Amino acid sequence: MLKGKELDLADRKKYRIGLRLLKALYGLKQAPLLWNLRIDKFFQKHGFERQSADACLYRFQEEADGETKWVLLSVSVDDILCTGTHDKKIASLKQALNEEFSIVINGETKECSWTDYVESFLGILVSSV
Repeated sequence: MLKGKELDLADRKKYRIGLRLLKALYGLKQAPLLWNLRIDKFFQKHGFERQSADACLYRFQEEADGETKWVLLSVSVDDILCTGTHDKKIASLKQALNEEFSIVINGETKECSWTDYVESFLGILVSSV
């Protein structure tokens, strides 16, 4: 701008600059919506359907090896819980997640690693009854 000079209204309009973000930044109001749209598009690209009863639940189902196999995903912001009977689909989803998204834990890039058994998810104790 002009050094040491106060700008009048006409000059302020002349020097007005607008910037457009090409991606969402963590902490902005639009970031959660844009993340939700991106992860939704990713899951739909891989054959998952968002459930109408709960927008955080995705389902994949197909006939394989003479039986119906399924996968359920529960998404809460950037936490994903996955379960199902379709082992091949779960393995391919894990690989696709690693290829699409960079997972950083304590500043170090890591691969998505899922354990066989979940004891808790988002502070909720998970048990079989």
